[in-house]
Amino acid sequence: MSVITPRGMLVECPDLAADGYTGGDHNDCTVRATMAVTGLKYKQVYGAFIKAGRKQGRGCHMGVQHAAWYYLGYRFIETDHKDRARTLGSLQKYLMKFDDTAPLLVYTKSHLTAFVNTRCVEWLSPGKRIAGKGTGRLEKI
Repeated sequence: MSVITPRGMLVECPDLAADGYTGGDHNDCTVRATMAVTGLKYKQVYGAFIKAGRKQGRGCHMGVQHAAWYYLGYRFIETDHKDRARTLGSLQKYLMKFDDTAPLLVYTKSHLTAFVNTRCVEWLSPGKRIAGKGTGRLEKI
């Protein structure tokens, strides 16, 4: 389902239940963002993060993220979109202007989200003014 926020940002709010999400876990933004950019099911991605060392209900550091992506057959490639990601809204406008539809991961202060087809895939607070800290793509190994 697509939603337009009060600030005019297009946000995609996917149905996680259809992808095997049963709820009850917290701080799994990295799992959900990875699921969005790879197209894999929630349980498969979640399992890779557990195998990499993520504890249930807790976030994870970059070492665990990179290990989990490796288990899934991907590697993280940093992109030059960082300067465009002052906020998620400004990044979205940039991606739309240049028709950049490739899936993109965006780090914020303590959160990871994704852009797929120029739309932010955000479950927590769509429309909130969030500053981007870094961006990258997952590349198949």
